[in-house]
Amino acid sequence: MFLLSFIFFVIVVGWIEYSSLEVALRDSTRKRWPAHIGLFTMSLAIQISLPIGAVVAAMVAETNAYGVFNWLNVPFALEALFSVITMSFSYYLLHLLMHKVPVLWRLHQVHHSDYKLDISTAYRTHPISAILTLAIIFLVISLLGAAPEVVIFYSGFVLTVDLLHHSSLNWPAAVERVVGKLLITPSQHHIHHSDFQPETDTNFSADFCLWDKVFGTFLARPLRHHADFKYGLKEVSSDDAVDIHAILLSPFVRGNGDP
Repeated sequence: MFLLSFIFFVIVVGWIEYSSLEVALRDSTRKRWPAHIGLFTMSLAIQISLPIGAVVAAMVAETNAYGVFNWLNVPFALEALFSVITMSFSYYLLHLLMHKVPVLWRLHQVHHSDYKLDISTAYRTHPISAILTLAIIFLVISLLGAAPEVVIFYSGFVLTVDLLHHSSLNWPAAVERVVGKLLITPSQHHIHHSDFQPETDTNFSADFCLWDKVFGTFLARPLRHHADFKYGLKEVSSDDAVDIHAILLSPFVRGNGDP
């Protein structure tokens, strides 16, 4: 039921976003989306398995009584709080490593090579990167022993935030200001997709801006003027960025901009 609701949510947001685009940007979307749909289709089982696998990991850990919170007798509210904090930090750390470790960056740069941003960019992921993410999430939740209901809540929350992060829809300034006190906002995540590395190496959090502020990677506004701001990777041409074969082979090609 959750999965169907989320798919409906994606379709509605996608349609609103597409309808609001200027003609030139619609042309760009028609060029980019086939590659994104192809990537999503190839890793469909993995993409669906990310939230489902997280819940399964929690259920298996609970059934077999392993994982920290299945060994400790703590109030549920405290368990939920620390579980969310741990999962959130794990996403931050994994994302940071994907930028700092060359072999991981070669996989993750597929996501960053998109020269425009919309909700489809959220699913622009190399299949190997999706498998790696699933394995790490499964491991973290298993060791944590988080309650299944907490994992369901957090998975839904982080999926929704991730979708909105990549959307090109503009939020009212007042909403951005209020939400930005707790979460990384869409405009801040867009900075992370800049083609300028000092901007790219910021705002790694999947949700709470706390981690970026604590570790000095938070950036509220771009370092460059608006007119100079561009998405994507300088070393990836706009043609290669929409070529499904080039995208899949890019992690294995030399000269693709190691960090």
